Amino acid sequence: KYESVKERDLKMGSKTQNSRGKIFMVYLILISFSLLGLILAFKPLFVLNEIITSPSSDLRIDLPSPQVNNNPRWLRLVRNYLPEKRIRVGFLNIDEQDREIYEASGPLILKNVHVSLDPLPESVTWKSLFPEWIDEEVASCPKIPLPKPEGSDADMDVIVAKVPCDGWSENKGLRDVYRLQVNLAAANLAVKSGLRKVDPTVYVVFIGSCGPMHEIFKCDERVRRVEDYWVYKPNLSRLKQKLLMPVGSCHVASPFAQLGEEAWRPKNEDNITSE
Repeated sequence: KYESVKERDLKMGSKTQNSRGKIFMVYLILISFSLLGLILAFKPLFVLNEIITSPSSDLRIDLPSPQVNNNPRWLRLVRNYLPEKRIRVGFLNIDEQDREIYEASGPLILKNVHVSLDPLPESVTWKSLFPEWIDEEVASCPKIPLPKPEGSDADMDVIVAKVPCDGWSENKGLRDVYRLQVNLAAANLAVKSGLRKVDPTVYVVFIGSCGPMHEIFKCDERVRRVEDYWVYKPNLSRLKQKLLMPVGSCHVASPFAQLGEEAWRPKNEDNITSE
């Protein structure tokens, strides 16, 4: 009888220990899940804190938003010369399928204006503009059509012109009336834009291996060149006088230019005097 009571006590003690062990395991599991939940809850904050305090991420977070969304090469070359304001950009001789390549967009760009060139008449040839002999009594000179934008389209801070360079080489140059038309049109737009501003500064960027014609845009007016990109800051007073002269040698120049009757000025535009 004594042994049976003892065995019963041992069995009860064993059950009590097993129950306590199970309860301890349950508590341990609950505590583990609680700690895991806390870790998962605060882990994003730890990660965010690491990102904020990371030196490499400071540059990414504190970097101001870029001034342009589309940053073509011509803009990267001329940007340091531009004033601190939104600019108007005129594009000359840019094919429609290439416009997205050269257009800039973003807070820095106020407007992109594409200026079209009228086709050259068949009568306009290099020989007709620069004949060997000139009849002073019956002067006959073909006219090169130039664009005449009006209003805000005639007010540009930068002019981007693509120059035709087919057949050009550094040794022999190029006698091409189409190239002459593009250069005259760029000069025309630059002068018209400068007349409308308090600060008459206008930059002209030529794209092409041959660059601009040095008879119109002088070498000392070039501020930068990178490969086929030529950046010019022309003297608009000198350029204006250049436009007053006849194109070519097909007729003799008048003794003096009449202010207000320049070839680039629309007939109905009021006379604007400038120094």
